[in-house]
Amino acid sequence: MAAAEAVVRAVSETDGNVLTCWIGEEAVSPARNLFAQVGIPSYESPGIAVRAFLHRVRYRQNQELLIQTPRSVPETFVPTTDVARDAVHKTLAEGKQPWPIPRPRQSWWHTVYRRSPPTSLGPRHRPCN
Repeated sequence: MAAAEAVVRAVSETDGNVLTCWIGEEAVSPARNLFAQVGIPSYESPGIAVRAFLHRVRYRQNQELLIQTPRSVPETFVPTTDVARDAVHKTLAEGKQPWPIPRPRQSWWHTVYRRSPPTSLGPRHRPCN
C-alpha cells in the first residue's frame, strides 16, 4: 500500500498522463481502490493498459486534427473578375437576367397537402348532425 501512496503523491506533482497496472487480484485491490478514489486509471493486465494508452494517444491525435482548419482561400486561387464582369455585361446587353428570379416560397404544409387526394371515411362513417 505504501507503493500505491507513493504513486499518488508522484502523480499529484506531474502534469503528464499517468496510468497504472497492478497485477494480482486480491493483493492489490486496496491500491486499485486508492487509485479509483483519486482518479488514476488502473488496469489488471499490461496488455489492457497498453491498449488504453494507445486509445489516449489516438484521441489526442484526432483532437489535434479536428482543430486544424483549412485556409479560407487556396493560395493558388486567382479570381478572374474581368471574365465574370464581361459575362454579366454581355447577358444584360442581350436583355436576359444574369441570375434566376426567386419564386415565392411555399410552406411545407402547402406542398405536401396540396397534392394529397381527398380521403373518404368509407360507407360506415357518416358525418354527425
